[in-house]
Amino acid sequence: MGIDTITNYLALPGGIASSGQPEEHQFRFIAEQGYGVVINLAMPNSENAIPEEGYIVT
Repeated sequence: MGIDTITNYLALPGGIASSGQPEEHQFRFIAEQGYGVVINLAMPNSENAIPEEGYIVT
């Protein structure tokens, strides 16, 4: 398992990537790849929202 298991993960030039909503355990894969910022565009009440996601990412 790794970052490529995240739904619609796409690495782009310049150290940027895009994906669907990661599962809670997948944030570890994001950090392991050296990404330092996660921008969440989903609403907190969306279908796949993760409670306390902001604390998991930081």
